[in-house]
Amino acid sequence: MLGRQAARDHRARSPLACSRWRAQRSTGLPARSRHANNHRGEYEAVFARTYNQNISFVDAERAAFGFHHGELGGEVARLWQLSPLLEVAIRHHHSIDGLAGLPDATRHLVALVSVASASLSKLGVGRKGAAEDIDPTSLAAWETLGLSLDDMPDVVTLCAEEAERARALVE
Repeated sequence: MLGRQAARDHRARSPLACSRWRAQRSTGLPARSRHANNHRGEYEAVFARTYNQNISFVDAERAAFGFHHGELGGEVARLWQLSPLLEVAIRHHHSIDGLAGLPDATRHLVALVSVASASLSKLGVGRKGAAEDIDPTSLAAWETLGLSLDDMPDVVTLCAEEAERARALVE
């Protein structure tokens, strides 16, 4: 039924759009995503709070919207029946604290995504500019991966190179 409704919906013109619509309808995600998209000023305030009040991006998102982007992405991954490992990595990429009971490989994947996300933010990927104050070495994920302070330049360089490769794929 929802699939047929999605096909009739003028906003859903592709199979991907139809699956997005079904996922949104079944979880209340449209209200969440529309809220963030239609309230850009509030989202800009989230960014400002992270810089000016020195609070985490996740905490600022949760305060503004009642959820953070990892939770939203994890729920979409679950509804789209993506790999449970991918769902966990998306959902927890800013916090590996609650993953102690999971297998090492799962914790390491989440830690890798967490370190890469922080490193890319430091470089300014997905932002208006570089976030020099972000320190990936301060994350619990850094220690989980067994990295040292000496690894920082190599990790950031590798992230920059991979970001360029990814950018070349879509240009």
